[in-house]
Amino acid sequence: MTVIHSRVEKANLPKFSIITARAFSTINNIIRLAGQHCDTTGCLVLMKGMYPKEELPLVTDVFDLRDVISLNIPGCDGQRHLVRLIKN
Repeated sequence: MTVIHSRVEKANLPKFSIITARAFSTINNIIRLAGQHCDTTGCLVLMKGMYPKEELPLVTDVFDLRDVISLNIPGCDGQRHLVRLIKN
């Protein structure tokens, strides 16, 4: 496993099979910034707060929505969701 601590838009990275992001932007912006670092069958796993119903129809044609999983996190009163996208 490789962990890189850097701004995704400035990082010189190899291709990864899985990239995670913790609610730092919209889904499409994360795809634009981090999607370039996914290999041809890669997956983006994105942590979001509230269910991203407005963002989901805007997902680019580069990735397909696999699913959105509602998370129950102990000690956290807010909503949390995990969005999984698979590269086409």
